[in-house]
Amino acid sequence: MRLTASPNGEVLGTLPNKTTVQYYITLAGWAYVEAGDLKGYVKASELADIQLIDNKVYNKGVPVAKGAKKRVALTFDDGPDAKVTPQILATLKKYDAKATFFMVGKNVSRNATIVKQVYEAGHEIGNHTLSHKKLTTLSITGVKQEVNGTSNAIYTAIGQYPTVFRPPYGATNDQVRSVMTIPSILWSIDTLDWKHHNPDKILAYVKASVKDGSIILMHDIHQTTANGLENVILYLQKQGYEFVTVSEILQ
Repeated sequence: MRLTASPNGEVLGTLPNKTTVQYYITLAGWAYVEAGDLKGYVKASELADIQLIDNKVYNKGVPVAKGAKKRVALTFDDGPDAKVTPQILATLKKYDAKATFFMVGKNVSRNATIVKQVYEAGHEIGNHTLSHKKLTTLSITGVKQEVNGTSNAIYTAIGQYPTVFRPPYGATNDQVRSVMTIPSILWSIDTLDWKHHNPDKILAYVKASVKDGSIILMHDIHQTTANGLENVILYLQKQGYEFVTVSEILQ
């Protein structure tokens, strides 16, 4: 195991066969892993028989204890967008609300500055594949390319890998889950903002279904979503909700 993804990287230690590791990402033929106190890179080819033990799929969060403040997770897919994402960031900042952004790799590469703004504002960044393909129609190699390409793009932008994953269209199966090394996140409220492009309908869908632990799906590529976000936040605040990231709402 080496400190960097290079044959010349500092040697940190040796992993025996059948060591249980957490596998995060493949980068130019190297795999970043964590095993006990060791964190570093090994040749990806040496992990051919890796077995993943934590590939769960979540569509809602954990309700809080009685008497604690209710929580929701606002999530935004398909960005970042050069125009819409900054508007959404401004609204979230106005109300001190945290959210999770599931980013498409091709948009990450085009808008690296905005990715950094999202990260520095304290929001969570998730992987939403490289080109928004339906992963259940791809080979396992194709799935890895879609996922790893985005993780690498995010790392290039902020120096950190994404912490959660959302499959496009919510399409997942055993093969897709077998290669996922971070939690897969679906949703409990679909605002259908991509379909109706109506700020009032976004709020109506939230009002109809929200409860403690809800994960709300929106998209930061539509101007109408940015227009409607403030009213969604104001309503949820009045109902006593706190806005947290997806990783926080799973705990």
